[in-house]
Amino acid sequence: MAGTPQANQQTDSPSRMRARIEALSAGLLYGLITILAFPGVGAWPLAMFAPLPLIWIATRAADHNRSPLRTGLLAGLFTLPMWLFEHQWVAQMSALGLVPMGLVLSAYPALFVWALTRVRRRWSKRPVWLFAGSLWMAIEFLRGSLLFDGYPWLLAGHPLIEFAPLAMPARWFGTYFVSFLCVTVCTGILELFIGTRKQSLIVLLGTAVIWTAMALIPAGGGTDPNRTLTIGLVQTNVPQSVRGAWPIDSRVESMVELDRMTRAAGEQIGDRTPSLIVWPETMFPGRFLDAHSLDALASVSDAAAGFRQTELAFAQAAIDLERAVTPPLLVGVVANNGLSFQVIGDTIDWKSDARFNSALLLDNGRESARYDKIFLTPFGEVMPYISSWPWLEQTLLNFGAKGMLFDLAAGQAPVRFEIAPDVRVVTPICFEATMPGVCRRLVFEEQVRRAEVMINMTNDGWFGNSDTGRRLHLLNARWRCVELATPMARAANTGISCLIDIDGTVVHRMPVRERNYLIVEAPVSQGVPLFARIGHLVPWIALIGAILLLTTTYLRDQRGKTTDAERSETNQGDRS
Repeated sequence: MAGTPQANQQTDSPSRMRARIEALSAGLLYGLITILAFPGVGAWPLAMFAPLPLIWIATRAADHNRSPLRTGLLAGLFTLPMWLFEHQWVAQMSALGLVPMGLVLSAYPALFVWALTRVRRRWSKRPVWLFAGSLWMAIEFLRGSLLFDGYPWLLAGHPLIEFAPLAMPARWFGTYFVSFLCVTVCTGILELFIGTRKQSLIVLLGTAVIWTAMALIPAGGGTDPNRTLTIGLVQTNVPQSVRGAWPIDSRVESMVELDRMTRAAGEQIGDRTPSLIVWPETMFPGRFLDAHSLDALASVSDAAAGFRQTELAFAQAAIDLERAVTPPLLVGVVANNGLSFQVIGDTIDWKSDARFNSALLLDNGRESARYDKIFLTPFGEVMPYISSWPWLEQTLLNFGAKGMLFDLAAGQAPVRFEIAPDVRVVTPICFEATMPGVCRRLVFEEQVRRAEVMINMTNDGWFGNSDTGRRLHLLNARWRCVELATPMARAANTGISCLIDIDGTVVHRMPVRERNYLIVEAPVSQGVPLFARIGHLVPWIALIGAILLLTTTYLRDQRGKTTDAERSETNQGDRS
């Protein structure tokens, strides 16, 4: 009898090793399939199967009485190579920030595996498809819209937009619901091995029916076949390495090129004359263009006359250019409230009560309207939670992103630009185009359409040489067009400038990293799709349901005994 524990330990060692290998293999396989499905390789149909390894390992861990926590941590940790690979461009901004970012993102698949393992064990007599899809949707919603201000990149359903009918459920319930359908397909496949063929067919056919119905039955919203908005998109291709300091000679060269391309874009092409010309985010080479800043600049003392004349010359060049071309000019600028200047010796310093990343409309030689970005990019323009303590923010910047400034304020309200009779545009700036809730707030108000076209002004020079990063940014923006049944024109500094229709299809595009302009005909949208009415109601229900479901795994049964999942979590002698 004395040798029995040792014998059991030796017997369990291969089992523990096999459990660990299976968990890490599931994480690696999920990562590999994800990489293949997303831009770069672009084998988008694989997105339907990417979550399958994680669902499989959670089910297997539950059925073999393995630790949910250990299984989740191993599987999640080995998704890290995928997150690092897809975010290589982050290293150009913060080399020390890439790995922590990857680890945080790895925590979400780990959370899914842990949660599904617990739920599967607690409700082992119920089919896995009842839980997996809703848990996945809840966790994607948590990552994409709630924690750390949201980061909805690389969602499971994203690649499926390459076949428009597969994206249509997003117009009903949002993009997270498309991921739910992907996971449900995976559980149907898994049921072939852990359930019955009949059950598998029911799940797969049921999902196919739902998907087909949502693709064929209108969810509201569409376009007016008799109206379009002609837009000229200017792509400046100013490298971020130059843009960071932007010496005066480069600024002058950029202004000359902007003048040339804007004049060319403003000319009548056949029977088409643009109603609007758009520059990318913050690509105006001067430092000041908004009316308040120009008034403050004009009052600078003669001790800084050279500085004043130089900056006023850039502003006047933009104003004169807009007057010279027929359409109004939408310019990406940094705007200021409460701007003041101070001359100290040979230098001039300025400060403002608030600085904004803005879209400014020049019309008839004056500022007619201005939109200040209402959602700052997490960890690019603001540090979620951390920015509440400036000393902590600065300490972290000095440690991992020296030279970056988080000095922008968020705008207070959406602004709609009236461009043509009954045609209003909104301008989600940069990362805002990836946020479903932000774009919904811009386009709709109290379930009423307030804009017919979206214009995404962005500086994708931050991606450096990573064209895959640019394609991911574009991929994400395309889902906003589907959800809101609203087209989007993108003016991107280094690309990809393009037009996206209401089905998320890229209709016209410019090559990346090319200095040029593009004339597009944006359809004018009308109507209100279901997602615009209900927003993220379905993901919220999934999140609340997931919390309640997980709570049941910690409850005691009627006989006062802990559940299998709770025992496994706390059992010192767990066999895994």
